[in-house]
Amino acid sequence: MVPLTPKLSVVVLTYNHEKFLRQALDSVLMQEVDFDYEVIVGEDCSPDGTRSIVQAYEQQYPDRLRPIYQPHNVGMGTNFRHCLEACRSEYIALLEGDDYWTDTRKLHKQVAWLEANPSFSLCFHPVADQYEDGSRPIGVPRQFTKDVYTFDDFLLPIYTVVSTGSIVLRNMLPTWPAWLFTVKPIDFPLVVLFAELGKAKLLPDVMGVYRIHSDGIWSGTARHLNIQSFLQMYEQLWRHYASTSRSPQLRRHLYDLYLTTANVFANGGYPTEAGRFLRQAVRLGPGPKVSALTSLLGAGFRLARSFTRREQAAANS
Repeated sequence: MVPLTPKLSVVVLTYNHEKFLRQALDSVLMQEVDFDYEVIVGEDCSPDGTRSIVQAYEQQYPDRLRPIYQPHNVGMGTNFRHCLEACRSEYIALLEGDDYWTDTRKLHKQVAWLEANPSFSLCFHPVADQYEDGSRPIGVPRQFTKDVYTFDDFLLPIYTVVSTGSIVLRNMLPTWPAWLFTVKPIDFPLVVLFAELGKAKLLPDVMGVYRIHSDGIWSGTARHLNIQSFLQMYEQLWRHYASTSRSPQLRRHLYDLYLTTANVFANGGYPTEAGRFLRQAVRLGPGPKVSALTSLLGAGFRLARSFTRREQAAANS
């Protein structure tokens, strides 16, 4: 008998999530749906007890879980690519192993929306931030201003519009671009690529939690390094659309992002690196606009101030 193709694949990426993975997997397995779904768990050769947890769940749910055990640590990008390529379903839901869902009907609601609205390529929902150190109360940090988004909405170079654990995609991308799995973050360009194929819907219910902790891929990294990674990702996105009508808009956003990155590095005490990003902005140049010139002069001023602070610190040491 040929096994039935599931309607939806849940991709769970996990590495060093021993403390959190059970809650993540339980939140997937508690889903109340009227369709078949599979859970593809990409375990990236964790040095802690993560793999043992995946193996235990595989034994308990052999018809539901399809683990991918990496033979050695391949990194998030390659792990993600292997999981996506293994999806054989009409829809794909995403969850990282240190996050979790809070609504047992999350998948039902999202698949039902996409089924009823074929012009939409993805849907998502708000999530709550949970600080593991208890420094802040759990809460929803972002207030969305509308419920339907298009390709242009997702081009703005901001850190997070859509949380990874909130996404359900219609599995319709012809090919997975190789560059997608070399950048950080991956979720931002992934949403952009799918938003080119259809609209995106924000469902109103808060149905998941994004966990913030010191070992997180994004939350556990210094801000200036995150923004540098974001810039490098956006460069790849711009190249992807370089020969299309989307290129000028991406170019303008990339110019602004070079200036923002230069400012962050200058204010953080890294004037040499800030100067490099400022030169990249000048070379890219969006044109002789007053607003662009003002931003460029502001970044140059902050760079000069950063160099002055470093020289004063060296003189006083």
